[in-house]
Amino acid sequence: MQSQILPSRAALVDRIALQFEYGQNLIVLLGTSGLGKSYLLETFITDKYNDFNKAFVQVGAQMTDVQLMTQLLEQSFNAPLIDHNLSLSQNYYQLAKQQQCGACLWVIDGGRHLSEELIAELELLSKSAPNVLYIMIASQSKLPFKEVVNIHLEPLNLVESKQLMGWYFT
Repeated sequence: MQSQILPSRAALVDRIALQFEYGQNLIVLLGTSGLGKSYLLETFITDKYNDFNKAFVQVGAQMTDVQLMTQLLEQSFNAPLIDHNLSLSQNYYQLAKQQQCGACLWVIDGGRHLSEELIAELELLSKSAPNVLYIMIASQSKLPFKEVVNIHLEPLNLVESKQLMGWYFT
């Protein structure tokens, strides 16, 4: 469990959770570097949806689609046999038939490195997964999703900036 979260960020976490509960399964956090996107993602991994299978992947420029697919599926299913010739969605449907995985939360940091093919696969799965699948992505720039909730992070106000700095410095 995370130690502390600022009131405005806690309210944002609750707002995102409501979006999921109201049927929006794909959410992208947008904002420049240093606004706390990764910290919010960590909040979902550690503090929310405790009964979900959770996958967290930090995407970098060198990561391939196959590596990302493998990490998501390995963290969601028990010892999955992944066919690297199939797409993410095809593998997911096949694995969901073979084993009961329950509800899943996928958290992807570094969304600007996602390929268009993988973006299409994530969007497809967010609409048609055979179980509950929430997908949350952090990115510095807008991604070419067709149906997504984009949440723009704003800089902290002066009061919260001082509060945050007070947690780390005397």
